[in-house]
Amino acid sequence: MQKKKGFNYWYDDQARLIAVQSSPFVSRETIRYESDSQLVVATVDQNRVQRVFTYTGDQSWDVEVKRKTYRGLKTEQQLRFWFKSLNGGHSWLTHREFRQQGVTTKTELTRSGLPLRIEREGYVTHFRYAPDSERFIEKITPSTTINISYDAIHHHISRVDKHWNDGASTWSAFAYNAQGHLSHAENHLGKRVDLLYGKEGSADQGRIIQMIEKERVMRFRYNQLGKPSHIQMKDVGGIDVEYDDAGEITSVKSDGDNDSRIALKVTQMFQSLLGLVKPAGVDFNF
Repeated sequence: MQKKKGFNYWYDDQARLIAVQSSPFVSRETIRYESDSQLVVATVDQNRVQRVFTYTGDQSWDVEVKRKTYRGLKTEQQLRFWFKSLNGGHSWLTHREFRQQGVTTKTELTRSGLPLRIEREGYVTHFRYAPDSERFIEKITPSTTINISYDAIHHHISRVDKHWNDGASTWSAFAYNAQGHLSHAENHLGKRVDLLYGKEGSADQGRIIQMIEKERVMRFRYNQLGKPSHIQMKDVGGIDVEYDDAGEITSVKSDGDNDSRIALKVTQMFQSLLGLVKPAGVDFNF
């Protein structure tokens, strides 16, 4: 047995890994191989979940995930992976297929492992990337098209456009300061949030010190750990935040008479920012 970074490892007389256990015991997985081979044929974890591997001659292999029940082994998932050989003996995963509860999802991948095409129950989603950087620039689903643009200096997302087949559309736009920090975000609804940061060389350098949404202004002060310790809203009041040694919030106190009102205003301001900063629908899901 060997110990390394909180795990225990067991090997057989052919130096093949046959078991892994976290220490202290949380999880354990055993591994079985083809006779006199490095090919894994099955693994079993502490929850009696068994994964059975089958290798074929067309550069693909199957994985069947089974769980042991009182009625015997029950198949929960079926997966298939296809590979393509490259020079130097290397290979890359080109396709994968996942089947669970009668639903099959097929995914075509780039050489870097990014999805190009996902098909599920007859519906297809396509993804497109910038040829020079593989940045995600377009997603086409059966009902929508999402286009992503990036700023030329920092290569951060500068605009997200989403179009529906019925003609509806939305957009979100983002701008950044010289340091690459988000300076403002706005969308098609006319909402806009501006962010101001601490000056270079100051204790708050790179930290948000003001958040502005029309007439609403929120100011921040930070503790030695860089956590917001005081949040002040113009014409509303302020909140003092205390933390434990692990950085978890232990108390939130208002410097006014109406804690709940101030907390609600602060929450609404943050929700406005988050709604702008996180463009809806930008993900790699179907």
